Amino acid sequence: MESEKRKRGRPRIDADFTEPIASSRRVQLNAKYMYDGVGFISEAATEILGHELLWHSDDATHTASGKNSILEQLGRIVEQDHMGRDDCIYIANLAIDALNNGHHTREVEKAMRAIRMAYKALLADEENNAAKYNLGKAVEKLHDMGAK
Repeated sequence: MESEKRKRGRPRIDADFTEPIASSRRVQLNAKYMYDGVGFISEAATEILGHELLWHSDDATHTASGKNSILEQLGRIVEQDHMGRDDCIYIANLAIDALNNGHHTREVEKAMRAIRMAYKALLADEENNAAKYNLGKAVEKLHDMGAK
């Protein structure tokens, strides 16, 4: 009688394209969500004004530039948190406004993460008024960062 081997550790990531560029599972996940963010930006490019600030690819020179941490948060909002498409576009536009207003990428990333965490708390308990308030405050903070 053979005993079945137990698998240990975390499951494999479903995106095999990240393995050559990433040394750890965490780096692979971050790269996966960054690529998801790039995909969303590319798909909704007409609705996201100034999307070149977050991601720009030039086929003629074979170069690309982007705000990786913001793209990662956007990818997590889309794929992990399953926020609505219009909400994702709104958050992306707020992030671009904040960058245009002179805020650093790290500040915008933290504000987007705060929105994600408040959204998760609201999904856990939709009747919780404090969670609704916290989500509103998190979105307002990112909005204020982009206000001129």
